[in-house]
Amino acid sequence: MKISRINYKNKSKFVKYEDGFLRILHGANIEELNESEFLLVYDLKKMLSPIKPSKIITINKNFKFKYIRANNSVVNPSANILTFLDKLYLTPQIGLVVGKDRIFSFLIILSFYSKYFNDARDYALDTYSPFSEFMARDFFPKFKIKIDKDIFEFDFSNIEPESIYNIAKKFFNKLYIGDIIAYENDEIELLVKDQSNVELISEYGRTLNKVIQIPSSKVF
Repeated sequence: MKISRINYKNKSKFVKYEDGFLRILHGANIEELNESEFLLVYDLKKMLSPIKPSKIITINKNFKFKYIRANNSVVNPSANILTFLDKLYLTPQIGLVVGKDRIFSFLIILSFYSKYFNDARDYALDTYSPFSEFMARDFFPKFKIKIDKDIFEFDFSNIEPESIYNIAKKFFNKLYIGDIIAYENDEIELLVKDQSNVELISEYGRTLNKVIQIPSSKVF
């Protein structure tokens, strides 16, 4: 099952993808979703990020806690990536969506960052983390990223989601429903320049983002 969110009548609504249509879901959180009979036509530009977490906890391939990214870094699958630099770096992450005492689902995060400050601020600027358009209950380890004409293929088959979840619980006494544990191989680093088009191609759906440099006076 593939779940996302849309802005419907000025409210964020969970939806389930069904053969080109989106079925509206009702519930207070991802563990309490119930189907309705109402269907909408699918359109990537109307999609929100599939979840708005309270926090994103990043763990590297050595199972070490790396940093926390605030949820204001999350953007829609078709949003522009705004930056005051002429280039950014990109590391893909597998996002584990936390449910009630378990992993609820999976998604892909495109984690953009700079090397401007050379500290944690490089991972904490706004509009730097588009999520795949869907989160899925099944784990799909293979995906592709296209940067302009170049295509990069990735396979995260070797990760152990339950081990990552247990490590995160050691760092944080309380994980809330909808929190994201982001697993990354920090050796993967893709260079992305101003005006580049970045596309995620995966079982979790797509992202289609353009990197746009803006004057630094509008940032600081």
